[in-house]
Amino acid sequence: AAGDIQDHTAQPILLQMMEDENVSVRLAAGYALEKLGDQRFEAWYDAALLGSDPALAGQSCFLLSKLGNKPPRQDSKTKLWQALRKKDQVVQVRLQAAEALARLGDEKILKQLLVYASSGYADDRLIAISGLEYLGGPDVFAMLTTLADDPQIEVQLAAIRALGKLADETNLELVRQCLQYEDPQGDTQAAERIRGLAVLALGRIGKKNDSILLYRAMADRSQYLRLAAARAVIDYLKRKDR
Repeated sequence: AAGDIQDHTAQPILLQMMEDENVSVRLAAGYALEKLGDQRFEAWYDAALLGSDPALAGQSCFLLSKLGNKPPRQDSKTKLWQALRKKDQVVQVRLQAAEALARLGDEKILKQLLVYASSGYADDRLIAISGLEYLGGPDVFAMLTTLADDPQIEVQLAAIRALGKLADETNLELVRQCLQYEDPQGDTQAAERIRGLAVLALGRIGKKNDSILLYRAMADRSQYLRLAAARAVIDYLKRKDR
């Protein structure tokens, strides 16, 4: 966030964070510093991107997509393709690289994302949905519409959010119902996750009268739901179709 809002006063603490024992923290700090104009971390970034740790490689894919594909990072797409095609690359990183390429608007990744969207694993489908929403087109609409009827409620809600203004009234009613979701096994974390996804979807497709539901969620006792609701409200207020 410090990098995204160009907070140059954060530079000293970000440089301290580059000494953190957690490599993931160092990656995030390096991203922020690069957004502030520091170009010293590019080679280090690329080492993480093409390294053997899937979590760090996946994080690097995401951060590269945020850095964009313009100078001084005009080769981000090339490096993401390199990560995706790396020999014996794990599926987790391939997925993250594909999603990152979609965020950068690379339409050549569409066919592969559509394959991932048909995966038997819900987590794979969720990441694929995150990428598909950046591409658009009839094939994407058809896949998202199919996923909006997925057996997994999490996948349904993510697909509905990605459909945005193309979602229908049936989709909206499901989102409203899931704001009060209770897990059949009494798992409070699972319930919060689904409610959070519903709140995020409501920010994208909610009508004028749904604003009260979003603000109510911002006062929830769950910090996760409050954060999800804050993000959803931002999406809601940016829309002109509500």
